[in-house]
Amino acid sequence: MKLLAFILLISLCFPVNADSIDDALAIVIDNSATISEKTIDLDIARNGHDWASEVRFGYNYKQNDSITASADTDGNIATDSKGLNGQLTLKIPLFSNEQNSKVSKAHAAAAVEREKVVVSFLSVVKQLILLNQQWKSADENYKLKQDKLEYYKRSLKEGLLESPAELWVHAEASKAAEHTAAEKMVEYKTELDIVSRQFGGAQWRQLKTYLIAHVNSTNK
Repeated sequence: MKLLAFILLISLCFPVNADSIDDALAIVIDNSATISEKTIDLDIARNGHDWASEVRFGYNYKQNDSITASADTDGNIATDSKGLNGQLTLKIPLFSNEQNSKVSKAHAAAAVEREKVVVSFLSVVKQLILLNQQWKSADENYKLKQDKLEYYKRSLKEGLLESPAELWVHAEASKAAEHTAAEKMVEYKTELDIVSRQFGGAQWRQLKTYLIAHVNSTNK
C-alpha cells in the first residue's frame, strides 16, 4: 500500500513516461544485491523440508543365519541379522506449520526489500526531475538576461541609451545567470551519473538512457 501510494503521489506531481520508468525499474530490481539476497533466502526456504532422519549402525552376533525385520511404533525399521546391522529412522510430519512459516517469512522479507529499493529509487528519480527543472529554469533565465543585454547593446549603438554604465549592469546580470545555469547543469548531470551507477550495476548506461527519457518527458 505504501509503495502504491508513493507511486500515485509521484504520478500526480509529475507526468509519467510509463515505458521508460518501467524499464528503469526492471534494471534496478535485477541489479539490486539486497533483493537478490532475499530472493535466494526465499528459494532456500521453499526447497527446505522438516523431515528428521537418523541412521544407526551396530553389530549383532547370532548363531543362525536367519534375518528378520521389524518396525516399531515410531516407524523405525531394523533387522536382527547376523553381523553388521543398520537402522534407519525417518520421521515425516503429517502436519507441519514450521516450513510454511519459514517460507512466509522469507517471502515477506523479499517483498519488503523490493519495496524499499523501489521507493528509494523513485525518490531519487523525483530529485532528478527537480534538478532538471532547476537547470531548465536557470537556463531560461540566462537566455532572458542575454536578450536584455543584446537589446541594450543595440540601444547604445543607436544612441537610445542615456548612460553606457547601464549596459554593464545587464552584462553582469547576464554573466551571473550564465554561471548559475552552468552550475545547475553540472548538479543535474552529476546526480544522473551517480544514480545510474548506484542502481544500474553493469547496466548503468542503459539505466541512464531510460532516466534521461523519463526526466525529459516529465519536464516538457
